[in-house]
Formats: sequence, structure tokens, C-alpha cells
Amino acid sequence: MWSNILKAPKKVNKKNTVAYKGQQVLQTFDGKFKPLYIGWKKKCQSAKSGTVKTGTAGGDGKQPNLFEFVLHHVTDQKAFGAVRRPNSPNADGDGITKTIDKLDEITAGTGLVTDKDIKNLKRFKRKLERMKEDVDLNPANIPFTTPEDISGGRAKYPKKPNTFGHYRTPLYNKLARSKGQKAIKVPSSYYASGRDFSARPPFYQALFGEGGVIQVGLLEILELGIKELEDAENFVTIRQLKDAGDLASIPAVASVVTSILKNPASNDSTTGELKMNQMAKIFAAERFQINGVTEEKYVRAATGLEDLEGEITGFQVQLSGAVFQKLMVAVFGNKLGSKRSAGGFYIHGGSLDYRQRVNGKPINHPREKNAPKEDVQKSWMGTLWNGN
Repeated sequence: MWSNILKAPKKVNKKNTVAYKGQQVLQTFDGKFKPLYIGWKKKCQSAKSGTVKTGTAGGDGKQPNLFEFVLHHVTDQKAFGAVRRPNSPNADGDGITKTIDKLDEITAGTGLVTDKDIKNLKRFKRKLERMKEDVDLNPANIPFTTPEDISGGRAKYPKKPNTFGHYRTPLYNKLARSKGQKAIKVPSSYYASGRDFSARPPFYQALFGEGGVIQVGLLEILELGIKELEDAENFVTIRQLKDAGDLASIPAVASVVTSILKNPASNDSTTGELKMNQMAKIFAAERFQINGVTEEKYVRAATGLEDLEGEITGFQVQLSGAVFQKLMVAVFGNKLGSKRSAGGFYIHGGSLDYRQRVNGKPINHPREKNAPKEDVQKSWMGTLWNGN
């Protein structure tokens, strides 16, 4: 098990920052499975599979590396031999190919992990577990009928399979040489005379380790990787709002929006007109910590990140002035008209206008109610001049 492989592990963090569904997501997880996976892949790529490509009688003598052999186990491409057995649980183009692609993405930092990814990784892990336990599917038990004797250049074969795990026995290689074919010598541990799970051919080692070529197999790496990825933490930079109401339901967000409305930098000091872009900029500097499952659900709904694997622990919001206005409306609802901005001005700016009217003309501040008519006219003209 992977828990026995990593004794006294050093603290490692793997951080992937990826644009996803219009948001920017920083996904952090313990990165201990990353070097194991990269090392496994490199070892498989440098190791020989111990078999030959097919296409000519007896093969052309060229060996695919072990990684190629494993990867093509599910595609059944003739260039690498019909390595997928008829009763394999993997369909063409499924299983290990998608698993390898996803692990490559994760370890390279180019992809995020979603709920669907975890389900697929778990599904493939279960396939490997069944394969390891099944007498017919386990690579250690692949049956071969190999020569039991060679006399006068002719081979004598038994009626039933007599070699399991790998077919390159010394007698098989002797027969291959007599026919002018490539003889590939392999360790005797690759094959066994009984179907007893004892053989350790390269394919078995790639999936389950326990050999001289590969010690830590893909199954153990998946076990560790899934555990780490399920515990992932996510920090989201929100750049699009699917639902402003969900975000406005978070108390800390409502509190900050309220404080920004009272910030002198958020409006024109003369007319009180709100500067939506400036308000959005102030809001973008805030970083929010999520408190509890309910707040996390609000963030997922507001951003469309319901499928993101792991916990969303925090966020910040980078929105345009127009979208910040929608958020502000969602925070205050029908009470927005009774609010005042910094300096006590009526709420107005963007597409909002909650100013009162005097003689049919909007006033920017309550003090203008009792102002002479000409002063109200000046205030109104000042607002027009400022672009409201």
C-alpha cells in the first residue's frame, strides 16, 4: 500500500492555477503522488515490455517500451499486438488512456480535478483491483502454450497452456532463433509454470509493482492520488457571476459592499454620483474566507463551480462596475433606495437613480430639499455635467 511507501513524508503542496468556467481557480493538494506518478511513467518508458510488435510472421523483433504496451492495452492497435484480452474489462479507447491523460494534466498543472474526474479515477481503480484479484484477468496468469521440448528444429507443445505471465521461455527463444527470429531474453520471474499469481511480467509490474523493474505500480499511485485530490482546497477568483443573489447571501460579502458604499472613494465628493468601476476595484482587493458548508454552496452556485472537486476555502471577486452594481442591488434589495452613500448623498450612478425630486428636478443630497430653487437647479446641472 502507498501508506507503507511514504514513511515520514516531507510536506509537499501541489498548486494548479487554471481558468475554468470563466473563473480562475487555484487548486492545492498534497503533491506526494506527483513524483511517484512521474517516476512510474519514466520507468515504464525506459523499460522494455518483453514482447515484440506484430505485423509480420513472428514479429519484427522491435519491442514497444512498457509504457506504450500498457497504454495500448486498451486500444488493441495491431502495431503493438492484440494485447487486450477478449474478457478485459476495458473498452477500446477507455480505461487507462483517459486515466493517464488526466494524471498527466494534474501533475503538469494544466488541469483541475472535478467530481467527474474523481469518479472516473475511482472507477478505473476498481477495475485494476478486480483485475488483480481475478484469475483470468491478472497479467500474472495470462496463459501461453510454449514448447516443452525441441528436437530436430521441431517443437513439441502440450495440449493445454503450460506457461503463465510471459511466453519468452528459454525453449521459446531457442525455437525463435532456429527460425531466424529475434530472441528476447527475459528474467525467469516474468513467467510461471502454474496459474498461481506468482509470475511478475512487466505488464503486471506496471499495474501493480512488486517487481525488479517497477516497484510501485499504477494502482498504488491511484490510491494515493485519489486520497490527496479528494482533500484538495480551492481558492476561486470570481470573474463572472452566474447568480449575484447567491454571493450576496454571504454575510462577509454584504458587509464589505455596505462599507464600500460608505467609502468616500466610491462616489463624487461634489455630486455624490457613485463610481461603479472604482467600487468594483475596491471590492476586488478583498479576500474572503468561506465559513461553513452553506457559504460554500452559495459560492458554487454563484460561480457555476458545483462540480469542482475538493473544498472551496476562499475567494476574491474581480468584476466590472456594471456587475458590481448588480451585486449591490442583490445585497440591499428594495432597501437600496433608503440607503445613503459617503457624505450622505442619495444613491445614484450607473443605471441607478434613487434621488428625490424637488419641483420635478432630482436632488443629490437631502440638504438640497430646503435650498433655494436656483441652488437646486445648480446641483441638478452639476450632476448632468458629471455624466449621470
